[in-house]
Amino acid sequence: MDYFMWATTILGIWAAVGPLVGVRYGQELARRNQRAHWVADSKKKEFKELLSALDTAMEAFAKHVNIINKTPKDFWELSDASNQAIRCVSDRLFILPEMNKHQIRERWFKATDELEKAWDIATFSTLYRQLRSEIISMATADIQ
Repeated sequence: MDYFMWATTILGIWAAVGPLVGVRYGQELARRNQRAHWVADSKKKEFKELLSALDTAMEAFAKHVNIINKTPKDFWELSDASNQAIRCVSDRLFILPEMNKHQIRERWFKATDELEKAWDIATFSTLYRQLRSEIISMATADIQ
C-alpha cells in the first residue's frame, strides 16, 4: 500500500471515531463542571444555614440572658436555638474541612461555655462576632 492509501484509511477511521472521542471528552468536561457547581452550591447552602442558626442562637441568648424570671417559653426558645446551633456546627458535610481547620465547632462551644459561666453577654458577643467574621471569610474565600 502506498502513502495515499494509508492516509485515506486513517482519515476514514478518524472520521468515524473522532466524533465519538469528542463527544466522550465533552461529556467528561461537562460532568466535572456540573459536579464543581453542585459542590459550590452545597457549600454555599451549608454556610448560609450555619450562619442563620448561629445568628438565631445569638439573638435568643441576647434576648433572654437578662430575664430573671424566665418562663417555660423562654427556656424553650433558648433550648431550641441552642440545639439548632449545636446541630448546625456538628452536621456540616461539605464545609467540614474548613470548619475543622478553623475550629468553628470548638470555638462555638467555648463561646457558649463562657456565656453560661457568668451570663456575660458582652464577652459572648465579642467571641461570636470573631467567629461569625471567620465563617464569612471562609464562605467568601472561593469567590475571590
